[in-house]
Amino acid sequence: MTLIGTGQQRLVTITPLLEGISNLVVSLIAGYLFGAIGVAIGTLVRGIVGVLGNFVYNMKRTVQIEFCIGDYLRDGLLRPLACALPLTAAIVTLSLYDSPVVRGYLLIGTALVSAALLLWRLGLVGSEREKLRSWCILLMQS
Repeated sequence: MTLIGTGQQRLVTITPLLEGISNLVVSLIAGYLFGAIGVAIGTLVRGIVGVLGNFVYNMKRTVQIEFCIGDYLRDGLLRPLACALPLTAAIVTLSLYDSPVVRGYLLIGTALVSAALLLWRLGLVGSEREKLRSWCILLMQS
Protein backbone atom coordinates (compact mmCIF):
# COMPACT_ATOMS: atom_id res chain seq x y z
CA MET A 1 0.00 0.00 0.00
CA THR A 2 2.85 2.36 0.80
CA LEU A 3 4.45 1.74 -2.58
CA ILE A 4 1.18 2.43 -4.37
CA GLY A 5 0.72 5.60 -2.30
CA THR A 6 4.16 6.85 -3.32
CA GLY A 7 3.81 5.72 -6.95
CA GLN A 8 6.68 3.23 -6.72
CA GLN A 9 4.75 0.00 -7.29
CA ARG A 10 6.28 -0.39 -10.75
CA LEU A 11 9.74 -0.75 -9.19
CA VAL A 12 8.98 -3.97 -7.35
CA THR A 13 7.16 -6.20 -9.84
CA ILE A 14 9.73 -9.01 -9.80
CA THR A 15 9.17 -10.08 -6.19
CA PRO A 16 5.38 -10.61 -6.44
CA LEU A 17 5.92 -12.60 -9.63
CA LEU A 18 8.54 -14.78 -7.92
CA GLU A 19 6.22 -15.25 -4.95
CA GLY A 20 3.34 -16.37 -7.15
CA ILE A 21 5.44 -18.69 -9.30
CA SER A 22 7.17 -20.28 -6.28
CA ASN A 23 3.83 -20.74 -4.51
CA LEU A 24 2.26 -22.37 -7.56
CA VAL A 25 5.17 -24.68 -8.40
CA VAL A 26 5.93 -25.79 -4.84
CA SER A 27 2.24 -26.16 -3.95
CA LEU A 28 1.58 -28.33 -7.00
CA ILE A 29 4.59 -30.57 -6.48
CA ALA A 30 4.38 -30.79 -2.68
CA GLY A 31 0.58 -31.04 -2.84
CA TYR A 32 0.88 -34.02 -5.18
CA LEU A 33 3.45 -35.66 -2.89
CA PHE A 34 2.06 -34.75 0.56
CA GLY A 35 -1.52 -33.59 0.07
CA ALA A 36 -2.84 -30.58 1.98
CA ILE A 37 0.38 -30.26 4.00
CA GLY A 38 2.24 -29.86 0.71
CA VAL A 39 0.05 -26.93 -0.27
CA ALA A 40 0.82 -25.33 3.09
CA ILE A 41 4.52 -25.90 2.43
CA GLY A 42 4.09 -24.04 -0.87
CA THR A 43 2.60 -21.09 0.99
CA LEU A 44 5.48 -21.14 3.48
CA VAL A 45 8.00 -21.15 0.63
CA ARG A 46 6.14 -18.22 -0.98
CA GLY A 47 6.43 -16.26 2.26
CA ILE A 48 10.15 -16.93 2.50
CA VAL A 49 10.65 -15.92 -1.15
CA GLY A 50 8.67 -12.73 -0.52
CA VAL A 51 10.66 -11.71 2.54
CA LEU A 52 13.98 -12.48 0.85
CA GLY A 53 12.81 -10.57 -2.23
CA ASN A 54 12.02 -7.57 -0.04
CA PHE A 55 15.47 -7.62 1.54
CA VAL A 56 17.52 -8.38 -1.56
CA TYR A 57 15.61 -6.54 -4.28
CA ASN A 58 12.77 -4.25 -3.19
CA MET A 59 14.32 -2.31 -0.31
CA LYS A 60 17.21 -1.11 -2.45
CA ARG A 61 14.89 0.15 -5.19
CA THR A 62 12.36 2.09 -3.12
CA VAL A 63 14.07 5.41 -2.51
CA GLN A 64 11.17 7.65 -1.45
CA ILE A 65 10.55 5.60 1.69
CA GLU A 66 13.32 5.84 4.25
CA PHE A 67 13.83 2.91 6.58
CA CYS A 68 16.64 0.90 8.07
CA ILE A 69 16.83 -2.74 7.01
CA GLY A 70 18.24 -3.65 10.43
CA ASP A 71 15.26 -2.07 12.21
CA TYR A 72 12.85 -3.83 9.85
CA LEU A 73 14.58 -7.16 10.46
CA ARG A 74 14.60 -6.70 14.22
CA ASP A 75 11.12 -5.22 14.69
CA GLY A 76 9.27 -6.87 11.83
CA LEU A 77 10.73 -10.37 11.89
CA LEU A 78 12.91 -11.23 14.87
CA ARG A 79 10.70 -9.83 17.65
CA PRO A 80 7.56 -11.66 16.48
CA LEU A 81 9.63 -14.81 15.90
CA ALA A 82 10.99 -14.65 19.45
CA CYS A 83 7.44 -14.34 20.79
CA ALA A 84 6.22 -17.37 18.84
CA LEU A 85 9.25 -19.55 19.54
CA PRO A 86 8.15 -21.13 22.87
CA LEU A 87 4.75 -22.18 21.56
CA THR A 88 6.27 -23.44 18.31
CA ALA A 89 8.85 -25.45 20.25
CA ALA A 90 6.10 -26.95 22.43
CA ILE A 91 4.02 -27.95 19.41
CA VAL A 92 7.03 -29.51 17.68
CA THR A 93 8.01 -31.35 20.87
CA LEU A 94 4.51 -32.71 21.38
CA SER A 95 4.30 -33.84 17.77
CA LEU A 96 7.64 -35.65 17.95
CA TYR A 97 7.23 -37.43 21.28
CA ASP A 98 4.35 -39.51 22.54
CA SER A 99 4.05 -37.98 26.00
CA PRO A 100 1.41 -38.46 28.69
CA VAL A 101 -1.50 -36.02 28.66
CA VAL A 102 -0.51 -34.23 31.86
CA ARG A 103 3.03 -33.61 30.63
CA GLY A 104 1.61 -32.33 27.36
CA TYR A 105 -0.69 -29.85 29.09
CA LEU A 106 2.18 -28.74 31.33
CA LEU A 107 4.38 -28.18 28.29
CA ILE A 108 1.73 -26.20 26.43
CA GLY A 109 0.91 -24.15 29.54
CA THR A 110 4.58 -23.29 30.01
CA ALA A 111 4.91 -22.39 26.33
CA LEU A 112 1.81 -20.16 26.44
CA VAL A 113 3.05 -18.29 29.51
CA SER A 114 6.51 -17.91 27.97
CA ALA A 115 5.05 -16.67 24.68
CA ALA A 116 2.80 -14.19 26.52
CA LEU A 117 5.75 -12.83 28.52
CA LEU A 118 7.89 -12.52 25.42
CA LEU A 119 5.04 -10.84 23.57
CA TRP A 120 4.64 -8.36 26.42
CA ARG A 121 8.37 -7.59 26.66
CA LEU A 122 9.51 -7.88 23.03
CA GLY A 123 6.45 -7.92 20.79
CA LEU A 124 4.74 -4.77 22.01
CA VAL A 125 6.11 -1.25 22.13
CA GLY A 126 5.44 1.02 25.11
CA SER A 127 2.35 2.70 23.66
CA GLU A 128 0.77 -0.67 22.86
CA ARG A 129 1.40 -1.91 26.41
CA GLU A 130 -0.20 1.25 27.82
CA LYS A 131 -3.24 0.83 25.58
CA LEU A 132 -3.68 -2.78 26.77
CA ARG A 133 -3.32 -1.69 30.39
CA SER A 134 -6.03 0.93 29.94
CA TRP A 135 -8.35 -1.60 28.29
CA CYS A 136 -7.81 -4.04 31.17
CA ILE A 137 -8.62 -1.32 33.70
CA LEU A 138 -11.81 -0.44 31.79
CA LEU A 139 -12.82 -4.10 31.70
CA MET A 140 -12.26 -4.49 35.44
CA GLN A 141 -14.30 -1.38 36.23
CA SER A 142 -17.32 -2.49 34.24
